[in-house]
Parts: sequence; C-alpha cells; structure tokens
Amino acid sequence: RPCVVKEMTTAKTGKHGSAKVHLVGMDLFTNRKYEENIPSTAMVYVPGVTHTDYDLLDINEGYLTLMNPESGADTREDIKLPTDDLGKEIEAKWEKLGESTMQVTILKAMGEEKAVRYRVIQN
Repeated sequence: RPCVVKEMTTAKTGKHGSAKVHLVGMDLFTNRKYEENIPSTAMVYVPGVTHTDYDLLDINEGYLTLMNPESGADTREDIKLPTDDLGKEIEAKWEKLGESTMQVTILKAMGEEKAVRYRVIQN
C-alpha cells in the first residue's frame, strides 16, 4: 500500500544480527495506520506519487467531472467525490460557485486516485 512515513526509529545492533528499523506509516488513500519492523539494510519500495490539478466541470451522482486545463479537451468522470468532510466542502462550494472556477487536486499512486484538495479561482 502507498503510505507516508510518519515515524521511524532505529534499534541498535544486537548480538544476533543487524539493526532494526521500526516504521509507522499512514495509507495515502484510507488513512489506515501501518507498522513494520525491517532490517536496516533492507530495500524499501518508494511509489511514485503525483498531484494533478483539474478544473471541476460538474458533480454527477457522486462522481467528479474533471477537465485537464493544460489539454483543454480531455475530460474524465472516474474520480469519486470523497465521502469525508473534504467531499462535503467541495459539494458546498460547488453549489455556491457562481462565475468562479474550481480546481480539484487528484493524488495518484500505484494505480489508485483520489481527490485530496480544492481551490476556488476567481475569474
């Protein structure tokens, strides 16, 4: 799972082997806490994480209709409106938007995507 490391502690080398590292991470998509103990010499996979800003065109049946402002023609409707407080904020701001534009930032890692923040751009 793609996680952000929140805490890392190193135990000293014992009489039976190498030093150990204790990692505590939070899942980027579910906010679930994960803990792992690994040897200090172990390789750890670091996923590629991207943040992309899209213009919000509509909210339809719990999905965001988004357009990439750089290409102008590419639209997508496959990102769900978050079910947490962020989703409620996006929906409330969208209803009161008027002539302004709203951009939503989509986080992508390991084939999963999620809306993580928004901003209103005054026209």
